[in-house]
Amino acid sequence: MPYHQYIFTISEQENRDIAIALLNGAMVEGFEEKGNELIAVTKEEIPKETLNELIDLLNVTYSRSIMEEVNWNAVWEAGFQPIKVVYPDRDKVFAYVRANFHDPLNDADYDLMITPKMSFGTGHHATTYGMISYMSSIQFENRVVVDFGTGTGLLAILAEKMGAKSVLAIDYDPWCITNATENISANECRNIKLKQSDHFEILTRPDIILANINLNIIKSNLPAIAESCSDDTVLLFSGLLLTDETDILNALYEVNITESAIIKNDGWLIIAAKKGR
Repeated sequence: MPYHQYIFTISEQENRDIAIALLNGAMVEGFEEKGNELIAVTKEEIPKETLNELIDLLNVTYSRSIMEEVNWNAVWEAGFQPIKVVYPDRDKVFAYVRANFHDPLNDADYDLMITPKMSFGTGHHATTYGMISYMSSIQFENRVVVDFGTGTGLLAILAEKMGAKSVLAIDYDPWCITNATENISANECRNIKLKQSDHFEILTRPDIILANINLNIIKSNLPAIAESCSDDTVLLFSGLLLTDETDILNALYEVNITESAIIKNDGWLIIAAKKGR
């Protein structure tokens, strides 16, 4: 089946990351970066409103063409490099994220094997990297965890490896559910339950909630998230642009959730929070 190829000319790496985040919701099948170009491939045309938002926000130019089907797994494998996430407060590798064709890193506390295929969440993006880094400071032993917007399942897998008693991993995309299932099996995890859903739902009170998605989805699900929390629940939000800060903090305030830390990295926000004032 032919694909639509969009080539965006974007000089700044930070702006290319922002564009990827915006296009993520447009059912993009794959991304490739070549110099100042960001190449996005889709089965369907990207909605005009998404393109207009991108142009207004970043002042980008783009071209579109039709191409034949591409083996994105082969493209990904050719360019994928493992990543090391170091503890923020000491010179030691906290987590090592690799593919199955990379050798493990023996001096990492947690070895994570991920094959993302068409899902998002390899640790390369600043939001995922930042979430992993902040997770190093959270106590997961015997905790109940929800990973909302699990993608590849990376954060859910790390949570179990850090000792979580149970993890509910939620994503609306059936491809993500399939991919996360494969990654969970490859990492020999036993305590992760996957649920395909487009909204936050929980039957028991979680100790920790991870939500690395985007502003609009987080905001629309905040009432349900807040209702599920106890006073001790740890919340960690990302997928948020620096320009989202006022908006997300106001939305948190409306549901009686207060930020305890705000981390800014490469144009993105990570917000740790708790219920109450």
